[in-house]
Amino acid sequence: VGPHQARRTQDLRSQYDGEIAYTDAQFGRLIEQLKQSDAYDNTLIIVVSDHGEQFLEHNDGGHGKSLHEEELRVPLLIKLPQQQHGGEVRDALVEMLDIAPTILDYLELPIPGTFRGRSFRDLIETGSTAPRIGFSELLLEDKDCIATRTPEEKYIKDFVQQTEVWYDLAEDPGEWFAKTSPVRDPDLLRPTAHARNLEGKPGLHMLIPPI
Repeated sequence: VGPHQARRTQDLRSQYDGEIAYTDAQFGRLIEQLKQSDAYDNTLIIVVSDHGEQFLEHNDGGHGKSLHEEELRVPLLIKLPQQQHGGEVRDALVEMLDIAPTILDYLELPIPGTFRGRSFRDLIETGSTAPRIGFSELLLEDKDCIATRTPEEKYIKDFVQQTEVWYDLAEDPGEWFAKTSPVRDPDLLRPTAHARNLEGKPGLHMLIPPI
């Protein structure tokens, strides 16, 4: 990394740190108000970021530029009523669309069948859950990409550049070394990505698995 890029990275991080500090202060005001009103102990609180941020990891800054992990991997903090499981950490793959069904699950309300996500209450309470394949999509200005991932591997399809790559996240979590073929199961991530990409879109869609 050259000195110019190092300075630019530091400038971007400093600006971002300032934004985080401001947001943290405002969130602190909300928590203090809940405590003063005696509502804190009985409140379910979920804090999640809407996206991550690039700091030139893949030669760009900001967000909405790619489907690399620095933009997709976000913090998720949950405080249950009565501080159940307080201070515990869970390491598993979940998606943002899983949050709504999880809230309904805790409220003991029915989860609509139209929801694409599923509750991860089992993960919170037991530390384990059924395996998931994460899906993400970027459709913004001149970007049109989809991606799927497991904890160990990731697939990205760029429809504009007409490229597709795989990453071995176990060995290469920073996604520096793109591969042109699957690292593990060849019939998992690519078919899932394209099937998920068609969900909710008009027309007749067929997924024909390999024999």
